[in-house]
Amino acid sequence: MRALRPQFPELLRHGPARTNNQRDPARRNYIIWREARLFELWRLWDGEIRKINPAARYIANSGGANGGLDMRAVGELAPTLFADRQGRSGVMAPWANGKNGKEYRSTLGRKPIGGIFHMGV
Repeated sequence: MRALRPQFPELLRHGPARTNNQRDPARRNYIIWREARLFELWRLWDGEIRKINPAARYIANSGGANGGLDMRAVGELAPTLFADRQGRSGVMAPWANGKNGKEYRSTLGRKPIGGIFHMGV
């Protein structure tokens, strides 16, 4: 997993990210900060939930391999994941949910995964 997240002033040493180009230093700083912050919140929320009910867990909607998160870290944190490719936009391949499930299988090993799908127009 990544080191502690950079503080916001350090994040802005190159100015705010004004492009989606991951090679731009400002964009790269933002990506690193965002991922670290999301994992920090995941650990916080999961910990607070488990204080109330040790059998309950926080399960993030990570977005799969295209979600922009370190899937190795996701695999370490998640007790399970749900492949959620419901094709609401109408342009998603019908096998996208299965592909997402295979990505999760490679990340989670033998942990359980589920699939969420939608039938309709």
